[in-house]
Amino acid sequence: LRDYLFYMDSSNARRLAWLVHDPKGISKPVFAYSPTIDEIEDPWYSGRYELVVQQLVRCVNDILDHI
Repeated sequence: LRDYLFYMDSSNARRLAWLVHDPKGISKPVFAYSPTIDEIEDPWYSGRYELVVQQLVRCVNDILDHI
């Protein structure tokens, strides 16, 4: 049983939609509850791992505040 299922980018969203039937709409971008973040870049291509970690920490904190 799951209440939330988070993904980072549109590529993840497409793969997740293929793998998981989601009639309740529980899958959301990890930044869904973060008003100041609207995208998490893939650090593999940008090399900005530190920025992505900071964004993810912020997103997780915002998720926990929401729950």
